[in-house]
Amino acid sequence: PNYRTLPIADKLVELGHYGQKTGQGWFVYQKGDRTPHPNPLVHDLIQQHMKEHGVEPRQISDDEILKRLLFSSVNEACKILDEGISYRASDVDIMWLYGFGFPRYRGGLMFWADLIGGPQEVYNQIAAWHQRYGDRWAPSDFLRKLAEAGTPFKEAKGAAG
Repeated sequence: PNYRTLPIADKLVELGHYGQKTGQGWFVYQKGDRTPHPNPLVHDLIQQHMKEHGVEPRQISDDEILKRLLFSSVNEACKILDEGISYRASDVDIMWLYGFGFPRYRGGLMFWADLIGGPQEVYNQIAAWHQRYGDRWAPSDFLRKLAEAGTPFKEAKGAAG
């Protein structure tokens, strides 16, 4: 698949920078002190990677970070509904509430997704990221069908239903 990967961690390992064990890795550590300090080499590797791949730095809002983290999980939840592993979106919510400690006042992952725009919002954003970033962000067929039908997650039934 068309995944975007960062070879920086591999480069650090190649250089023998294993973190605290060697005194440097993502951070630099002084002997006898476990306090992480910025590693200028990592900064240089990141800048080099950005230049080689035409990546322009930009501000990323808290909202975008939240959506990138949670929309991928909503997409995966749609896959497990489609495969019949879960029966209802509320089953996914229970797992997120009690298994992952998702904030109860948010009602669960799928409930939250309905509150912020439902399948249409999630699908539209994931489809845009799919265009920009490749197959890592391919929307599930189940999500697409819900979005096209205008069906909220709370009414979605998986393959087992």
